[in-house]
Amino acid sequence: MSVVFIIFQFHSFVLSLDCTTRVTFDDIPDQSATYGPIPNGYNNLNWTNVNYANASAMPTSGFQRALKSPSYVAYNVGGNTMKITTANGTRFAFNSIVVSAAWRDQLVWFVEGYNNGVLYLSGGLYVYSNNQTTITCGGCTNFDTLIMYSYGGTPRAGLAQNGTEFAFDDLCISFGY
Repeated sequence: MSVVFIIFQFHSFVLSLDCTTRVTFDDIPDQSATYGPIPNGYNNLNWTNVNYANASAMPTSGFQRALKSPSYVAYNVGGNTMKITTANGTRFAFNSIVVSAAWRDQLVWFVEGYNNGVLYLSGGLYVYSNNQTTITCGGCTNFDTLIMYSYGGTPRAGLAQNGTEFAFDDLCISFGY
């Protein structure tokens, strides 16, 4: 298998809408009313540097724009690289995700997909704090790890902060691929 490198150039890149597990962040056990870390094992995945947030608790941010299902989204803590891995060794397909920049416009958002440490998917696009971007990917299968990170962008006036965090919701994956 060779590495697939994709630069997403549109606000919506659609290849497939199928998924067997839709991760909404709305049903995390012992969830606080505002924010907290996503526990390992949630939806059979392990989470590194990923928090959830109640989008209404972040009124001057792009968190509301990423919101697809009420009321929680996830984000990369401190704008740092985040990692999602399978909790039980089962491979999965990365079907889709809804993304928004939290504080900046033209934030570069990047995703990488790995199987046993080998990079098979690498792609990115610009995301904005005032809209939601849905990315879907058919054929993005056989991963045990997804890494997402962001950088750059221009702070958007009127928002509470200016870091390189991105918010996301409705992560759709399919186990067994």
